[in-house]
Amino acid sequence: MENLTYRQRLALKLDGHPLLRTLVLDPAFSAAFLGLVLCGLGVAVGIPKVWRTTPEGFAKATIRVSLIDFVQAWSLARNARIQALAGKDELAFQTWRAALINNLGSPTLHRGLLEFLRSTPQAPPDHAMSGLLSASWLLALGGTNASDLTLSADVLEKFRLPLVALEWLDTLTEASPELDAARARCLLSAGQADAFDRAWSQHATAWASDPHMQLYRDAWVAGWDSGSASLEAMLRLKTALQQPGTQGLTAARLLLRSAARQGVAEDLELALARLQQGQADAVSEHVLYWRYLVSMGRFEDARRQAKALPTSPRLAFDAAEYAAALASLGLREEALAYLGNAIPRFQAHPGVWEVYLAILGDSRKWNEIRSAAAQVRGQTATFETARILGSFAEYRADVAENRRVSADEHARQLASARILDNRLALRIASELVRDGRAGPAVKLLQGKRGEMSDLPSYWFALFSAAMGARDLPILVESSAELVTRLPRDPIALSNRAAVLLAVERKPSEALEITLQLITSHPDSEPFRINHAFALLLNGRTDEAATLLERINPSRLETQAASAYFLALAEIHWARQNWRAADDVLPRIQPGYLLPPQVDRLEELRRGVRQHLDR
Repeated sequence: MENLTYRQRLALKLDGHPLLRTLVLDPAFSAAFLGLVLCGLGVAVGIPKVWRTTPEGFAKATIRVSLIDFVQAWSLARNARIQALAGKDELAFQTWRAALINNLGSPTLHRGLLEFLRSTPQAPPDHAMSGLLSASWLLALGGTNASDLTLSADVLEKFRLPLVALEWLDTLTEASPELDAARARCLLSAGQADAFDRAWSQHATAWASDPHMQLYRDAWVAGWDSGSASLEAMLRLKTALQQPGTQGLTAARLLLRSAARQGVAEDLELALARLQQGQADAVSEHVLYWRYLVSMGRFEDARRQAKALPTSPRLAFDAAEYAAALASLGLREEALAYLGNAIPRFQAHPGVWEVYLAILGDSRKWNEIRSAAAQVRGQTATFETARILGSFAEYRADVAENRRVSADEHARQLASARILDNRLALRIASELVRDGRAGPAVKLLQGKRGEMSDLPSYWFALFSAAMGARDLPILVESSAELVTRLPRDPIALSNRAAVLLAVERKPSEALEITLQLITSHPDSEPFRINHAFALLLNGRTDEAATLLERINPSRLETQAASAYFLALAEIHWARQNWRAADDVLPRIQPGYLLPPQVDRLEELRRGVRQHLDR
């Protein structure tokens, strides 16, 4: 017993535990057993998705990953950077996407993909949606900091989504040189040239030494400045086309817009060829060229090129723009045929349905509209905007075929619908007013007040709807809001004056507005009629009569003529010229007056008749 080894002595002590004795006595078995235990622990720790990578209460989703996901995402991100350095851009893009599949909640991975998209020269349409998705996730995960917002804006501007970038930039109150420059670039890409010029004026000293910003300045000078410097700027842009990588392709995109502004076909073709060479051309740039051809009278050339688009649109908004361009070129059947094939791929995108339904409506294919609307409801039931588009298309079909009951029902449904797209809401309201259904239009617009009350276009639409519905409280409110936002706009001022005169309120304000209007527009007869009403409201009858004497009523449109004769009747009433008032009153059409004016007209008729019957 004295010669037993330590392992043997330990085994004797474990006489009642066979497994432990075997582990002690058999090293090979011990190693195998330990390996199995470690594998089990690895599986227990590495495979379950227990690690949350999104913040508590994250709005988009709760992302949980495993330890293996972490390792794979890190390895794929590393490989993507290596592939990008080797010039394998498409492979690098796909690898970045694979990394994000493993850990969608990682700000580092989203940031890496966006930095790759910003730096790579090409801008294939397929990359645009990945850039938009990663930008939205990064800003949600990172709290909209200036650095990430600048990066996101650069990517969106590169992929022709500057309006989305500007919406995001406007959410940040802090300022930084990088953000200011990114905003300026987006402004020019979005066509807001005046705003870009103002931004450049504020930062010219800092930006003049930045070659990238200088490209945008050259584009503005070449396209929007009429001075001699525009020729030199255009030459610099064309020279920059030869630069490799992103700088040359950026110059091509900017040259395309500047050349379209100046109407130089050779430069347009040069820019488009450079984009095609760099695999960075998009449908929108081809459409821009087609529109230029149409503006130059080369309609058939535009049609021929549109039918021979080199690449089929791969994104929903490209598909919608391409179909709309075909329709605008008189190729409606080609547009419908294209969309018929494209809709199965893009059926979840309301923009494609909007174009498709609009082209069907313009083609007066009412049965096809109803079929498409049913397809929208069946295939995209979770997309409220698509459902509303279908309902709106059916409404248009009902109106065209004079199905009043069905049209009224659709109008009521649209008025109560939750329309997320503000542009679509204004369009629907406008058509409802045009069709004589101003009441539903008022209800629809009232429901959008909270999110659209800062937009003058909203108050113009609401005023128009309230005018059709003869809703005085809303007319008073909307006219006041318009003047507050557009104090020098003649239409806003005219609307405000008309309402004040109709309800006979604030005579001094009405007189001030109408005087301002006839001073700035002395040849406008409707403005002079309103000023005559304002003079009457302020007890200045003789001045009002003198003003009306200079107007020839035979030259007035029906609505203005009714207002003219109502003002003239008021003058005769004030002067107790009952016979002259009786001659004028039949020439007034009540349908063109607001309710208080209609009441006043009836009051004048009764009063004049009483005086004549005495």
